Amino acid sequence: MFVKPEFHSKHHHFGPKAYASMIDALWNDQLHTHSPLDGHFVPGADVHESDSAYHLRVSLPGFDKENIKVELKEDHLIVTAERKDETPENVKTHLRELKIGKFVRSFRVPKSIDKTKIVAEYKNGILNLEVPKTETSTIVQTIEVK
Repeated sequence: MFVKPEFHSKHHHFGPKAYASMIDALWNDQLHTHSPLDGHFVPGADVHESDSAYHLRVSLPGFDKENIKVELKEDHLIVTAERKDETPENVKTHLRELKIGKFVRSFRVPKSIDKTKIVAEYKNGILNLEVPKTETSTIVQTIEVK
């Protein structure tokens, strides 16, 4: 289950001046150069389930396929990728919105998957993962209450 964080503003008052100030701060922040270590890069992802498999889509625009790695460790599917800074050394950067550096994203998967048939395909900036389910019988056992 995914939980969306909530923002509680009972201690904050956001009037028109506060919003204008926030917008100015965001705009001005975009004009500064950022190092690869600024903040954390977490790519967007979608997770869907069908009768036969789990389907994951991870947004990785601008990454080279050779710099994307997918591993299954126990009950975690781990996606690692790196985008290198290709900016020439003799230039002054005025704007940097493209995130560079390395990230790791982990997805917990159920034990009832077929680990030998996971398929990963990278196309048009999207990493598609298909994680097939195994055929498992549901065992229902009634426990006597004493």
